[in-house]
Amino acid sequence: MPIGLPAEGRRAHSRAAPGAALLPWLALWSTLCTLACGRPAELGAAPQAAPFVAAALEREARGDASGALADLRAVLAAHPESRVAWRERARLAALTNQLEEALDAYSRLLAAEPDDREAADGLAQVALFVGDLERAETAAARLCSLPAASAQQLAFGARIAFERGDERGCSERARAALDREPAHPEAHFRLGLVALGQGALAAARSAFERALDSDPGHTGANYALATLSLQLDPGQQEEAERLRERAESAQDLGSSGFRAAPVYERLARAERAVAANPGWSRAHLELARARLDLGQPAEAEAALVKAQAGRPPLREALWLRARAAQELGRPKQAHQWRQRWQAWAE
Repeated sequence: MPIGLPAEGRRAHSRAAPGAALLPWLALWSTLCTLACGRPAELGAAPQAAPFVAAALEREARGDASGALADLRAVLAAHPESRVAWRERARLAALTNQLEEALDAYSRLLAAEPDDREAADGLAQVALFVGDLERAETAAARLCSLPAASAQQLAFGARIAFERGDERGCSERARAALDREPAHPEAHFRLGLVALGQGALAAARSAFERALDSDPGHTGANYALATLSLQLDPGQQEEAERLRERAESAQDLGSSGFRAAPVYERLARAERAVAANPGWSRAHLELARARLDLGQPAEAEAALVKAQAGRPPLREALWLRARAAQELGRPKQAHQWRQRWQAWAE
């Protein structure tokens, strides 16, 4: 559920938003406005809310996500018709672990626009996280029924079906994801789990291997293949251990505490991940990020070249290439990398 620039990109481009100075006053009169005007039946552009939303997002870019969420609550109390404010409130509520608030905001967005893929995706993800499988399935079913559903969204729908014990639904959604993106790792992984549950061990192994061909850092596929390899051939202890190390390094880099760790610790952990899984792009990217944070743009650039040669493709690598080029005194090249980063989203 990303918006605009990544956090470091937004910081690099931040400037005082026109609504920033007025945000505190919104809270003073928002309740009166809500009582007087009520909640509109439909959500829309609400251009009058735009500067206040921009100010809230600028606050997030400065590292204050909780404060930005509070600002968006005030914006919506005054302008409850603002679709973008509801969308950002949902995203920030999920980000700051205000999960009931996130569920409510995503539900409001879907009620106003049933074909809203982003809202259905967000609702399904948060509902799954809190263990509400029925609500997650309702959102996933809506999402997967949309012609524009992406491979990623269909694969996530397959995961929800699997969690509910619906192997048929899981397989159907995973295959639909592969129709859109034949190498999608999560879709192959889900098909592997279904095959494993049915006792089709060779098919499961093939599916897990295809998942890892696309994403060598896929934690579940690494763990599953390690266990299955030993089951098929108890003599494959060394291979199983290698796969477990890859899974553990991927799990470590994806943990909530990794980004908050001191930079030298992040550097060491990323180096271990690269050693365990040299073809995994995420490991090289995190190594590059740590090098940039240490003021080592040349070393970061070398790591980013390897990240771009690895799998899966990562849009973040383009933004970090721009940052490295800028710090190496190559502004024209930095601009070109930023253009490529932007084009990826389009």
